[in-house]
Amino acid sequence: MLVEEVAEAAEVKGSKDIEKAVANLTSLHQPAERYYRDLQTIKSLHFINYEIVVALSFHSNPNLDWCSLENAQLVSSIIQANDLRPYLSEYVNQEFKPNLRKIENQVKSGLGRSGLRPRLIFQDQKFDPVPLAQAWFLIEVTKNKKNVRGEKKDDKDHNDDGDDAEINLLVLLLLIDCFQFDIQGKIQACKVLAQLKILTPKLVPQLRECLAKCLVHIPPVTPEESESLPLLTVALPNLYRVDDEFGTNLNYIDTIATILSSLTYVTNYPKTMIFLLQQLSVCINRIGIDVLISVSKIFYILNQIITNYAMLDKPEVVQTALKVENDILQVQSPLVYTFVFDLISAYAVLEKRIGNHKIEQVNEQKEKVNHKIEQVNEQKEKVNEQIEKVKEQIEINLTSLKGLAKVCDKVSEFEDLCTYIPS
Repeated sequence: MLVEEVAEAAEVKGSKDIEKAVANLTSLHQPAERYYRDLQTIKSLHFINYEIVVALSFHSNPNLDWCSLENAQLVSSIIQANDLRPYLSEYVNQEFKPNLRKIENQVKSGLGRSGLRPRLIFQDQKFDPVPLAQAWFLIEVTKNKKNVRGEKKDDKDHNDDGDDAEINLLVLLLLIDCFQFDIQGKIQACKVLAQLKILTPKLVPQLRECLAKCLVHIPPVTPEESESLPLLTVALPNLYRVDDEFGTNLNYIDTIATILSSLTYVTNYPKTMIFLLQQLSVCINRIGIDVLISVSKIFYILNQIITNYAMLDKPEVVQTALKVENDILQVQSPLVYTFVFDLISAYAVLEKRIGNHKIEQVNEQKEKVNHKIEQVNEQKEKVNEQIEKVKEQIEINLTSLKGLAKVCDKVSEFEDLCTYIPS
């Protein structure tokens, strides 16, 4: 065989391998590991074309069923090694916009049915998650970076800025529509939103409304492990980001009100309670002295948790509530000190109860498993450790409260009140 024939045969084989890889990458009903070799084939190429760009776009979002972090990292490396911008305009018009219109039409159809409309289910065959893969891909290709002040740009950069602004707008429109779907749709929308660094200001009010609505999905109505916590953990950071960039501290006050309301419904779900209390701390630390707008309601809810006898079986929740109170005590304001009587009373009740609760709980365990002394001792040690942490946090709070008493020239009054707390 001649050298030319060998080269031609190799070229034909290589072309067939590429076609096979592209075809496989566009068939999205396989596990993620089935696509890795095809992505490696694409990465080894010394050229790129439109068909390859389309195939890559399905595998950039690591959160979708057919993708993985390894695949997404491989796609990202291909994007960095090639200039895909020349294909963006055609891709957006031919691939992304048609899918966006489908989602928009489906949402409009659902919204038009008033109270009788069916739930829009993310996993339902009618909803195609491909646009979320495409959106992630577009964010990756455009780099999605904010301009550095004073940085010089050439004409090409200015043209790219216009294209990027349109892409950001289209992606955000898609995400707002995805928030109308079920929990999994909201979760996926939040994950893509976290990648979108530049938000279109005119769409921010709609976006914030969508994010705020996510906060009402709490147990028992929404399953805790599979839906509620996964949604809350991605929705709240996005909400904070929107409020930091476009909102005011009053937006945080609204979020605090929602969290406080939710805490009254999730007393049987310690993981959710701890998470919500931690988010309460986030809000308090971000707005500082403006927390005084809601301080009365916050202390009321927290003291309800601290003095709830049933919460003694959940000492981690009590400890977290105490930490939130300590965050408020760092606000140097006489108004905070006016709650000293409520706080001291709550700490006195808690101190007295935890002293008795250790004995009662251990005795109860002994009755149930008196033939397993080691297990009882382990339980006793664990309970004591958790309760000791609660007692330590009480001392930390009292130290903060004493510092506030000094600021308000109320040290003598504070010390008198402390005599009511069991030593």
